[in-house]
Amino acid sequence: MAVVGAPRNPKDFSRTVLEALRDHGCDAVPVNAKAAEAASR
Repeated sequence: MAVVGAPRNPKDFSRTVLEALRDHGCDAVPVNAKAAEAASR
């Protein structure tokens, strides 16, 4: 699953959603066109 627009800020709401998806077993991949790396991926 791709999370488009994933933020680099760990306190951002959508980052919390990304981490929750991962915690529940989803292979969530962050996508952020402006970042070389997002959410350690």
